[in-house]
Parts: sequence; structure tokens; C-alpha cells
Amino acid sequence: MLDFKTTQLFNNLFADISVFDNAYQKYFDYWWFFITACIVSFILVPIVGSLAHKYDIVNDTSRGESNKSNKYENNKRRINLNRMAKLGGIPIMLPALAGVLLFFSVNSITIAIALSMLILGTLGFLDDKYNMPATTQFTTHLVCAVLIAVTPIDFTIGNWDLAWATTSFDFMGLAYSIVWPGDIVFILWILVCNSAVKFVGGVDGLIEGTVLMAFAVLFIIAVREGSDFAAVFSVMAFGAATGAFVYHVPPAYIYSASTGKSMYGFLIAVISAIVSTKIATGIIILFLPLLDFIFVIAKRIYILRPKTLRDIISAPLKVMRMPDTNHLHHQFYKLNLSFTQIILIEFSIMLLVSCVAVLTTEAFKFFFIILGGLLFLTLILGLHIIVGVRNGRKKLRIEEESPEKKYSY
Repeated sequence: MLDFKTTQLFNNLFADISVFDNAYQKYFDYWWFFITACIVSFILVPIVGSLAHKYDIVNDTSRGESNKSNKYENNKRRINLNRMAKLGGIPIMLPALAGVLLFFSVNSITIAIALSMLILGTLGFLDDKYNMPATTQFTTHLVCAVLIAVTPIDFTIGNWDLAWATTSFDFMGLAYSIVWPGDIVFILWILVCNSAVKFVGGVDGLIEGTVLMAFAVLFIIAVREGSDFAAVFSVMAFGAATGAFVYHVPPAYIYSASTGKSMYGFLIAVISAIVSTKIATGIIILFLPLLDFIFVIAKRIYILRPKTLRDIISAPLKVMRMPDTNHLHHQFYKLNLSFTQIILIEFSIMLLVSCVAVLTTEAFKFFFIILGGLLFLTLILGLHIIVGVRNGRKKLRIEEESPEKKYSY
């Protein structure tokens, strides 16, 4: 489906380099992709950071005025007192985009991915600069999800048949297909993954570390499944995230901001589908962010309590606009844990869950999702109760200050 067009040159160049003479050698065949992306990202971060400061694309709490592009945003709600550069997603996403453009032939899938990355990157830049309205951001994410869904990428949920009706067609010599209801589920999956990863961005380095682990797991699965495209794409994203991560360790030098948040979850969702993994694997890879997302959304809906039809129709947008302090990292933060301690705790959980994604069979993955989901939701609820007791059972306010303000829109 997706063939190399130039990588044979590198295969011949490094053919004599062998790390292992066993089954693990196949993972190291992609080492130069990782190293190249890592170096490029490491060099790009200071350059992008300097440009962000030069053109005033920074997080700045000294400006209290409401942003004219987004009436729901006010910089006074952000707690970071430093002028921190944004645009941190660019050094991570550029190597991955270069991998698509340089190493694979042109077809409907590569065009859709490259076009979506360019659109999301442009949106992220504009949002970092001008703070675009949430409706504009959601509409753009939806358009990019549709671009991916109409490609020949299949999306499955276990053994369920999601191809009740399929329409295939060519456009400008490229193959496309519309699958009902599979493409609808695929679009929802992309949007949910995108939002779940964005919700993680409340502590320096947390969102970058999360996507770093996700791309690493996707790379391992892609190599094991024999998907060259997913393997190269994910390992370059993994390498780029590794090279940039040193700048995101608390205290961060730069924020991923919208240029990163607009694409991280999007690409994880797309790669997990390309690698032909079942949805169970994708859920486990983003297990903690997805559970956190579900819990927070449920609590926001409970607070809103829509009663009329008009309230129900407007509820989704209101829910996404509501800034709060109900995320898992907020609860750790309220227990007086440092950013580094929060990162270590959540990374340990994600590392354990990632091992489950790589080592288990599909049947056990569904069992883990059910059992693990109940356990982690209990953990999150327990943390809320502990925090409530420690704070004298004070009711949390929706507009409460939080470390997430420097990331959210």
C-alpha cells in the first residue's frame, strides 16, 4: 500500500552495519531514521525558540487584555510568570513530515497525511500567535480527520464489521473510498485521540513525554507487523520527540503549544490505524490520556447538566471550552508534588501500559482495557476525594487557576 521510493540507497549504504544477528536486528535497521530526526530536532528547538521570542509568539501573563480572536481566553488566567516561547511542536513534526515527503511514493494516503500536517501546522502557528477560537480549531481538526478517513486506510474494532457499505472512487488518479459506518468511527477516533493528548498538556514535559512513548510503541508494533510506512513515520517522530524532550524537562525552555497539540494525537491515531492494529492497541497506547479525557468530560457534563434541546446541542462546544483543574496531573499538583514527580508517576504508569500493548494478545488487551479502566478510574476518583478532603472539601471552580492555562485554548 505504501512503498519506499528512496530508502534502498540507505539500506545499501548501511548494509554492513549489524547490531544483532537475531530477531531484534529488524528494529535496528531503522536506526539512522531515529538518529537523523533526533539531531535535526535537537538543533531546531533553539532556532524555533529564538524566532518565537523575536516575533513575540510567547506565553506572557503580563498581558491581561482579552484576546480579540478568542473571547474565552484571557492571559491573566495563566499562572506561568515567564515569557516562554511557543511553537515547540514544529521541531518534532518537521522530521516526521520530511519522512513522508522524502521516503515514500505519492498516493492518496501520503498526500492526505502531508496535507493534514501542513493544515494543522498552519492552524497551530496561527493559534499560538493570535489565539484562534475553539470553533475554528475544531472545524480544522474535523476537516483533516475527514481527509484521512476517505483514504484506503481501514479502521477496525476487534472483529466487528464496520464496512456495511463501501464506495470507491478515483480523484486525480488517486484511490479513495468512503466506508459506512467505518469512516465515521475513524473520524471520531481521530478527534478523541487528538483531544485526549491535548488534555495531557498541563505540566512541563508531560505531553512531550507521552507522545514520545506512544511513537516508540507504535514503531515497535509497526516493525513487528511489517509496515514500513508506519515504522519510518513513527520512528522519525520518536527520534524528533527524543531530541526535543531535553528542552521540555522542567523547567521547560519551550512549549509544544498548538503547533504540537494540534498534531500529536492526530498522528498517533492515524499511525495506529495504518499499522493495522486493532482499536484495542490504540486505546492501550493512549490509555491514561483517554481515561483522563473521559473522566474530565463526564464531570464537565455533570456540571453543565443540559436540560433543554438547545442546551444539549450547545453542550459539546461548552464542554470543550470549560477550563478546569480536574485532570489527573492537577490532582497530583494539588498534593504538592513537583512537576518532575508528576512526570515520573505518569510516565511509570504509561510505560507499564505500553508494555501491555506490545506483549499481549488481542483478547487480553480487551480484558486489560476493562479491568485497567475500572482500576484507573477508581484511582482518579480517589485522588479527587483525597484532594477534596485536604482542601477542606472546597468546591472546585471551573475558572480556577491551573498549570494547564499555558497550554489550553
